[in-house]
Amino acid sequence: MRGVTFIVAVTAAADAGDFSRFNDLKLTAFFSLVASEYSSVQPSDAG
Repeated sequence: MRGVTFIVAVTAAADAGDFSRFNDLKLTAFFSLVASEYSSVQPSDAG
């Protein structure tokens, strides 16, 4: 598996393109590294 990290890094850089258009949160979201939850149910107060 030697060289896999280099290949992954090059692929990620090619996919993202210009990194200056991202801030930290947008970059992690672009690569799906930010956990998120989508729900069709309306949020309710628990209190």
